[in-house]
Amino acid sequence: MSASPTTSGSAHPLLYAALTPINCAREIPHIELYKPKTKYSLGRNPQSDIVLDSPLFEWSFCNLLWDGRDEVRIEDLSTVNGIWINRRRLAPGESRILREGDLVFLSICELATPEDGETPPPTYYDKGDDHAYIYHQYTDRPPPLPPLHQSIWVRLDRLGRARRRIEDELARLEREREAVMSEEHIIFESLPEPPTFVRSAAADSLQETLDKWEGIRKQEPFWMKLPEDFRELCRPDTDPLPYAARWRDTYSTCTRVRHPPLPWGPPVGGWTQVYHRSGWPDWNNPDLVWGGVLPLDQSRPLTIPPSIIYWSAKYKLPVYAHPRFDQESTRVYARPYAQSHDGFTDYSAALQRRDLELPPMEDPPIIRPRCILASLGYNWCPNEDVLAEKVASLLPTLRPDDDDLLPDPSTGPALSPKTKTLSVPPVISVDSQVVTVDAIGHKRKREAEDEDEAAGSDTSRSSPLRPSLAAGGNTFDEGLASSPKRRKISAPSLPLEESSTPLPGPSLVTMSDISRDTT
Repeated sequence: MSASPTTSGSAHPLLYAALTPINCAREIPHIELYKPKTKYSLGRNPQSDIVLDSPLFEWSFCNLLWDGRDEVRIEDLSTVNGIWINRRRLAPGESRILREGDLVFLSICELATPEDGETPPPTYYDKGDDHAYIYHQYTDRPPPLPPLHQSIWVRLDRLGRARRRIEDELARLEREREAVMSEEHIIFESLPEPPTFVRSAAADSLQETLDKWEGIRKQEPFWMKLPEDFRELCRPDTDPLPYAARWRDTYSTCTRVRHPPLPWGPPVGGWTQVYHRSGWPDWNNPDLVWGGVLPLDQSRPLTIPPSIIYWSAKYKLPVYAHPRFDQESTRVYARPYAQSHDGFTDYSAALQRRDLELPPMEDPPIIRPRCILASLGYNWCPNEDVLAEKVASLLPTLRPDDDDLLPDPSTGPALSPKTKTLSVPPVISVDSQVVTVDAIGHKRKREAEDEDEAAGSDTSRSSPLRPSLAAGGNTFDEGLASSPKRRKISAPSLPLEESSTPLPGPSLVTMSDISRDTT
């Protein structure tokens, strides 16, 4: 690299050091160092950063090294004619820090003598022996810059100082880290050895088989195909390998199958029945394996899709193993105390509340009405979005299943004026739409109160058809007293169409009845 002489006001803002020839009139290379490069090579090698053409220099003559801060070194590469700093030669392989104004001779430089002996000549060196330089450094001061570049140099200098402060802090933290690690090591050395893992007898037997596998394989009949590497036998049992079945069955890895979601319709097998017991595991615990009769804490709304619960009961796997289980979901799928053997219906939730002597809910949310489940043809609904969409579309015309709950003869009427509500209004989500059931309940309550004022004391009308609660009954009691709050959607006394898929317990109102109610 050869550069033109640096004149006043023509330097580059990235210049941080320069070796300026004393004989400026000669074609001697100006050696200038620019950021961010930190190492420059000098020599006759054409690939050198700075090429020295004279035969006085080796292929690789010396290096100029910058530490990125305030020090620039010159490194002798075992030269023949040497490097002289202020007329002191560097030892072969020696390096030295350059200072502002240092006199640097590359090889021996001879001062030229005057020709006439009368006029004092300027200081210059003989041609060929004139690689004499003066060193200048610009790491802490600007080089001779044009006005346009002076502000750029100031900004670069400020950023460089900030970078050096960060590097100093990192170096301090590294020293602190090493001190902490040294103290930890001392503590580790002072403690006794921790207890080692005790292998089981099965692990010892497996290790023995692994160590002697080559001999075992040769002792087997020639027609029995076995792998050269014993670990091949330990691959999953689902991998189709051609090895002897006796060995594969003994050592293959058993695969736990993750079954797909249940198809639409009632699951085959996997029956489960849950009842409330305070203090037992919460029924929203994803680690539960459902199946059979389970005592669980049902005091909170159900946030696990019932389809996943029936899947867990069928395949005897925890809820979280379902392919579509979402740990972060907060969607409500059933009321507190809903019964799994009744499809987690709203009716079963109200029934168990009464059995637990809990007050009924005021404006109970409609989440899983029995009539909608019956209209879909199943007591189980794997596709919860279909159920939620159906409920949302018919919500203004639906009655809560709590209205079908007959009074308990031992405790009196089931619907008490003093009721208790949920702390958080349940929400039914259908795709991107969210319906707040509590708001709809209050609207329905205001409409019923307006009708009460209009109706006055006329409450002696006969009730529409209601399902009976007799065990296994499919009859209807036509003489039950009707609540005036529900008179708006009460159906006339017409013959009731039975559902093609009746649910256990009382008979259900079909969707055709609901359509007649709305008319």
